[in-house]
Amino acid sequence: YLTFLEELLEGEALPSIHAQLRWLDVGAKNWSYVEALYAYLTRFSPSFQLHGLELDGYRRYANLYSRRDYAQAYIRERPLATYEVGDVLQHHGQYEVISSFLPFVFQKPCLAWGLPKRFFCPQRMVEHLIDLLVPGGVLLIINQGAEEAEAQAKLLEAVASKGELRIQPKGELPPAFIPYQYQRFGWICRKKQ
Repeated sequence: YLTFLEELLEGEALPSIHAQLRWLDVGAKNWSYVEALYAYLTRFSPSFQLHGLELDGYRRYANLYSRRDYAQAYIRERPLATYEVGDVLQHHGQYEVISSFLPFVFQKPCLAWGLPKRFFCPQRMVEHLIDLLVPGGVLLIINQGAEEAEAQAKLLEAVASKGELRIQPKGELPPAFIPYQYQRFGWICRKKQ
């Protein structure tokens, strides 16, 4: 994951407006990849706050541990990382970087994962993520499959048309992200200052 992040963000200057760089990871699931985010931030910034947010953090696995339980174990030795169960649309704060890996852009997968229909609002979510960014802040998005990438492009273009966002499509990403059967497509978006 660390190599993937370095490739994705190569040449991209992350904002460091405040004493601490604040990074919000939305849809963190069980945060099995937090070590890579943490390692990247440790290299990039001497002082940072890494915050994971998951709507369905109390979902239990067959062993009866929840996503939250796993996340807490993964961050135990990472004092600058915190994990919260909650709805991003109810979340407030300001961040220099927000990541959203594999967000729902179609209703069917959202419902298949057991989330109620009321939580499927991808346009509202993108708009809210942009609101949570400081001016000059960076939004990282990863989608799976070309169809999702096309839908994500439309969501981002709707926000960009309001003059708030500069979009940089990264195209198909190397398979180092997660070795799934579907292609991965990336976006780096910067909120205008």
